[in-house]
Amino acid sequence: MLILKLTAIAFTAAASLLQIGLDYRWRDKRTRAHKRVRWIMIAAIFLSGVVAAGLVVYDDRQMSDQVNILKDLKVRRRHGTCGV
Repeated sequence: MLILKLTAIAFTAAASLLQIGLDYRWRDKRTRAHKRVRWIMIAAIFLSGVVAAGLVVYDDRQMSDQVNILKDLKVRRRHGTCGV
């Protein structure tokens, strides 16, 4: 899971660097190469956004599952039905 989070951050950083390159270093913005790189950048930004949103949803669901397990364990211990 940590690798996916770091990958999403790396995609965002790469897209930012690509944006800087497109804006400040590229001489002729009318070329096919420039347009291709621009589309790659847009795809990278979209992909990193989707991955980041998916990770947030997954982490939230996992956290709520853990909270529910701990609440259930607390109720069991209170009533003495827990095997621990």
